[in-house]
Amino acid sequence: KLPFPDFRCFYGFKNIVSYPLSTSRGCQHRCSFCAVQALFSRTYRWREVGNCCEEVINAGKLLPNLKTVSVVDDNSTALKERFRNFLLEYIKKIDLPLGFCYVRADSVDGEILTLLKRTKTSSLCIIFEHAHPQVYKHIHKAEELDTIIKAARLIKEYGLGLDTGFIIGLPYDTFERTKCSVELAKRLHAGRVYWNMLIP
Repeated sequence: KLPFPDFRCFYGFKNIVSYPLSTSRGCQHRCSFCAVQALFSRTYRWREVGNCCEEVINAGKLLPNLKTVSVVDDNSTALKERFRNFLLEYIKKIDLPLGFCYVRADSVDGEILTLLKRTKTSSLCIIFEHAHPQVYKHIHKAEELDTIIKAARLIKEYGLGLDTGFIIGLPYDTFERTKCSVELAKRLHAGRVYWNMLIP
């Protein structure tokens, strides 16, 4: 029921080139390090697909230099069918590239990747958190490490750029174990690698 954000109240709003679109909030998973459940709860709330696209169309009228749209959800692919419908609607109504960032590996398949390519998405980021099995199992990410590796390879097979994300300083992490994450990023030929420090 709230009106769409109006970024014209910002100084230099005409220089905004990427629009942050929030299509949902919350995440049903319980990754040990994540603050989302504390901030937004494990209740997953989402907006109607048409309303999301309407916001982008409205932003295009107000921001003269807009070149891309970035989805900033906590877990945009939590409802895979809804995400698929969002992509279909986006392709139909909006001509701006979808600078989509983070996807969970368990939502990645050929159909989703094909649709993302049609939105002119150039790369996707798969978040591993950690590549060492002993550290990874304590994260409680609710998907297998092998599943994430397979999804990362599938992204490259479909001709999309691959970005990866890792965390340094998780429980049971060591300098030697962090090297496993570095080696995995190298093996997958990731274009960009994001490193985050754990903040207790």
